Amino acid sequence: MARRTDYPIYSVCAIKEGCFCVAGGGGAVKTGVPNVLEIYELSHDGVQFQSELKHRHTFEKELIMNVALCPQKFWSTIAASIDTSCYIFSLKKSEAGPKGNEQEGGDCADGGSRAGETCTEEMNYEVTTVASKTTVFSDSRDAQQKVVKFSPAGYHVITGGTDGVVRMLKYPFLSS
Repeated sequence: MARRTDYPIYSVCAIKEGCFCVAGGGGAVKTGVPNVLEIYELSHDGVQFQSELKHRHTFEKELIMNVALCPQKFWSTIAASIDTSCYIFSLKKSEAGPKGNEQEGGDCADGGSRAGETCTEEMNYEVTTVASKTTVFSDSRDAQQKVVKFSPAGYHVITGGTDGVVRMLKYPFLSS
């Protein structure tokens, strides 16, 4: 199985068995390459695996470099390295909307724009921002938080970036 995206991929994360997150993008440069966090579900048709896009969360200029799943919150919380900050997102599986509200190409109801692809109103996940905090303090235009991980017990988030500083923040509100 292979799945092509419309952006460079910087991070993947298994959310649970049969479900994964993919993130990346083009950054702040106006190249037309989106900055995206997507959730896919896997299925098997008896012959091969299939992946189905279940949610697409698009960011205007913020590039997602890394994502991590909280080990103690099952599959409901993701931390992300976005530009010079750490973000905490809550994932909720939502009720699927009725099919039949399809739009051919153009802007999809989930915020993405995938010309030539059929988009439906049905999105099975909600992504909500819980907290964010700037973690890289540098005047460099290349300043960026590169990595984020949860501690094994899930009580802290550890970040690192181009400023060479490792930070440990309390989960979920990212206090020092």
